[in-house]
Amino acid sequence: MFLDDLKSGRIIFGLNNSYPASGIIESMCFGWDFVWIDGQHGQHDYRSIFQCVQASRAVGIYSVIRVPCQDAAYLGLYSDTMP
Repeated sequence: MFLDDLKSGRIIFGLNNSYPASGIIESMCFGWDFVWIDGQHGQHDYRSIFQCVQASRAVGIYSVIRVPCQDAAYLGLYSDTMP
């Protein structure tokens, strides 16, 4: 799990994705540990974030989502994209 890797002290590497194209993750993220999907400052909407989470699963890396706001409705919606 991602938190276990962080707590272990192992150095992990990731990329930031703020552009709504899951193909970026599919083509650039092999060999990395995680991708940070920026839904607050990036151009993502719910659909593109969901597609990027699916792409990160396909390449076998963790996905970290920065949601657009702290509203409970958004937090619940975006938490549904995670496995």
